[in-house]
Amino acid sequence: MCVRDGTLSPPCPIVVVASETEALRTTNTGWLLTMATGGLWAPLPPNRGAPRQPLPLPEGSRPLVLFPGGERVLSVGDAGRPLVMVDAGYRRARRMLRRPPLVGLDRARLPDSHATPTYRLRNSRDPTRLCTMGAAARALEVVGATEDAAALDALLAEFQERAWRLRHLSAG
Repeated sequence: MCVRDGTLSPPCPIVVVASETEALRTTNTGWLLTMATGGLWAPLPPNRGAPRQPLPLPEGSRPLVLFPGGERVLSVGDAGRPLVMVDAGYRRARRMLRRPPLVGLDRARLPDSHATPTYRLRNSRDPTRLCTMGAAARALEVVGATEDAAALDALLAEFQERAWRLRHLSAG
């Protein structure tokens, strides 16, 4: 699968804040999202005592963390605001939200009608949870970037298909 950096140019800059373990998983979609959108990858240091780096965003920007527990619903009016995607399992992501650089940032959630997962490489107890790339695609759809959302969906489908083939080849 060949993805050129910045193939898409969504109206919202995308920053993926990854947990230290998520980046190592073969089923991780955060890295693929950053490659496809020209977004920024910001790994969160595992050590609480490590120096905190601010998010690599332009001065004065108002980033918006996309998370299921967000205080408000994402809307078309949020187009242009940087979207911060927390790339971790749900429990770990909730803990990450309490640490710099995510603590204190505005949070938004997807409308219920957009929280339909298509990612099947990992099992979840909650069928409404989305992978990082799937959530970004739904968010772009909400803010009006339907072509970018469709391109991310197609890329995610190809990624899943290839991962399934590799699993079956290695199991055989």
